[in-house]
Amino acid sequence: MDEVKAVEIAAEKGLNMDDAVQYASAISSNVDSIVSFDKHFNGLEISRLEPHPTA
Repeated sequence: MDEVKAVEIAAEKGLNMDDAVQYASAISSNVDSIVSFDKHFNGLEISRLEPHPTA
């Protein structure tokens, strides 16, 4: 994973570094969605799926 890309994403998208690293990894892995409770992933190029609670 390119840390420089994560820093750029953090600045461009307003994400904190942890989320920017996740997002950069998702982009480099060509995934369709990110599974997360974090709503700040909404509106980005990769869609966010909310996990379902398990019983």
